[in-house]
Amino acid sequence: MTASVRNKLIAALCVIALFIPTYVAIGSYVSAQNAPVEEKTVSAMQIVDIRGNSFSLDKENAAEADLITTFIGLADGAKNVGSLPEEIADDPYYQVTYSSYGIESKYSYYLSAVPTDNYFVDNKGGVFRIDSQKAADLISSASAEPITRALYSGSEFPTLQIGSATLLPGSASWSYTNYAETSVVLKDIATDSAKASCNVASSIPLNFSVQPDSLMITVSDAGQVIYAGPYDQLGSLDVSADASYDVLLEAKWAETAARRGGGEAQYSFVANVNAPAVFYLGETSVQPGEFVVITGKNVDNVTAVKFSSEPAINFTPTFFMDGELAVALVPISIELPEADSYVFTLTSGEVTQQMTLTIEDKTFKSQEIEITSSDILSRRTASTLSEFENNLSTVISNAETTRYFDGKFIEAHNGSIRTGFGIHRTVSGNKMKYRHEGVDYIVAKGDAALSANAGKVIYVGEQTVSGLTVVVDHGFGLKSWYMHLSSASVKAGDIVKTGDTIGIVGSSGFTNGLGLHYSLSVFGVPVCPYDLWENGVVMTK
Repeated sequence: MTASVRNKLIAALCVIALFIPTYVAIGSYVSAQNAPVEEKTVSAMQIVDIRGNSFSLDKENAAEADLITTFIGLADGAKNVGSLPEEIADDPYYQVTYSSYGIESKYSYYLSAVPTDNYFVDNKGGVFRIDSQKAADLISSASAEPITRALYSGSEFPTLQIGSATLLPGSASWSYTNYAETSVVLKDIATDSAKASCNVASSIPLNFSVQPDSLMITVSDAGQVIYAGPYDQLGSLDVSADASYDVLLEAKWAETAARRGGGEAQYSFVANVNAPAVFYLGETSVQPGEFVVITGKNVDNVTAVKFSSEPAINFTPTFFMDGELAVALVPISIELPEADSYVFTLTSGEVTQQMTLTIEDKTFKSQEIEITSSDILSRRTASTLSEFENNLSTVISNAETTRYFDGKFIEAHNGSIRTGFGIHRTVSGNKMKYRHEGVDYIVAKGDAALSANAGKVIYVGEQTVSGLTVVVDHGFGLKSWYMHLSSASVKAGDIVKTGDTIGIVGSSGFTNGLGLHYSLSVFGVPVCPYDLWENGVVMTK
């Protein structure tokens, strides 16, 4: 062999030697993808138990490495059974993810507290029955106890929920009995020696995940005990204003045949007791087409207030905070069937209260208006009314959370009224019938339309049926509408005061001449303005 050939052969062997580790690594990688997990290749393991608790194990940790070995060893002597028994196929299972060479293999373990009835599904979908001795080794393993305790219904320390807060005990003990009839003491119960502060109702409602067999409560005010005894005899604290109390709870759970676990705990917290909610009607009687104000005191969440009416008023009021009070405007539509009264039921927290609103008799007159022009008649049709509602749906449904209105409302024009609120109208040209939902004024050219009260301008625009229109939101859903204008003096976003000029009257939209249509609404329900000129919005304060 010549020196040249020998040198080339040596170079080729060196290149091959360099690639051997790579080929070995690739082979191991492919093997890890396709083969069952092996202890020597697994570097880490993630376990999610049947309660949703997650555990991460790493082979670098000696104790965790032993547990990884125990889990992997469940495959030794396991028998391939083809499919899971029907009675456990839908049961919760342990989801175990093994990490080998960066590849994750997912196994499902159907474990129980009975060593003879355990299965696993491997990463290829194969189903195996676990050897009973291997299962017993896992279940009895002290290092596996935090993971296997989920197999026992009585092994979980109860939780206490007060309102939206989870309260930890200051001290606690708990034990459960395992399959070998051995008592296992929990050593990882979360406790907190700090005294928590909880917002509660006057009955101090407690929500345990497992109801104690014995629950004693001590309530103190500035060091003086005002109640000490069984919780179920506490009832409601007599509070007329918000108050704070020191509370000590002593809870005990006895182990039973059905619940193989028990223990005790002490909880100490400050209970901030909210005075019960109470509601008032601004007026006890109104006429059809008017609205009434409901005021609530001690309402801690206005969005949670529930409302119903008998008979129904086809309206759900929205409550707003006005300082420390909750306020809602409730319209009684002129389109509702006749009723002598309505019974309102309101619920806030623990309080349910009923109030009766009496409806006074009122007769609405009829009127025929002379409109024969086809151009004018075309401005009020089913199509233009639908267009108006669609275009202004956001204006109708939205509401300023600030109360701008204050004191008496004024008329939008200082002239005479041509057509009043609620009149039954018939149009001469096409015999269309409808309710007049506002007030029409007799005006002169160049007259101003005036803001009925303070508010925020939320719309300025042209609509086929209403012409040039301005809408002012006075707060809490109460809006005033100014229609048929020839020009506007304000723009959306402006803040106006009572009596400010909104615009100049005109003849735009559906009208048979120069005029001003002014109306009020509560979330789109037309309401009568007359009483507001005399008394303003009547609210209980």
